[in-house]
Amino acid sequence: MSGAVVDDRVATPSYSKAKSDERGPRGLWRTPRGVWPAPLALLGRTIYDLDAASDDGPDISVPALRRLRPADDALTNPWFGEGLDHAAPVSRRPVVWLNPPFGRGWGGKEVWVEAAQRHALAGALVAFYCPAYGDVWADGLEADALTTIRMGGGRVRHLPPPGVSSSSPGPAAHRIWLLGHPRLREIWPYQTRLVWNHRAESWLRPSMAPPWFPALGAPPRENPRSRS
Repeated sequence: MSGAVVDDRVATPSYSKAKSDERGPRGLWRTPRGVWPAPLALLGRTIYDLDAASDDGPDISVPALRRLRPADDALTNPWFGEGLDHAAPVSRRPVVWLNPPFGRGWGGKEVWVEAAQRHALAGALVAFYCPAYGDVWADGLEADALTTIRMGGGRVRHLPPPGVSSSSPGPAAHRIWLLGHPRLREIWPYQTRLVWNHRAESWLRPSMAPPWFPALGAPPRENPRSRS
């Protein structure tokens, strides 16, 4: 939903309980169309199981089977109604899109990071998206992520909420951290870092994409020199 980084001095542990005058509109920037397809392309999916920080706006473009809105209290309530299977293969794990509403009255960065990590440990795959500028919390996500997807193809321009200037907040230092249970590292078949062209909705550097994964490219060619 949001992508802006604004003043976090006024924070609350639950953004569903934040005062309306504290939240303000600047935290509600929506994800542009070309950004959210990256994790789906990586995983061979077409839709998210959950958008964990959505709202009722008409310009929500992220496809999701379920959406948690401010009144659903995503920071304190579980994202799924029943326990997740820790032994489930990657293809059967629920995939969550999380573009948290950073800013005054919306909970602050760290609480959203903790929520994402908690649900990743519970068995979900969480695609955590936001701008980052060398913050400590971003370094932690970088270290924990199964895959880091960096935005390429020019500046990312978000969809502004009503009443806010259409200029995009901040430079294009945007990343998507795909979080999952640490045990998945033993079987994780994808490269650690990828670059996604959000304008063309494709990988900016195809050579960095796993060539054995059908959604990302053709199978690797046989090297004639390797023949005996």
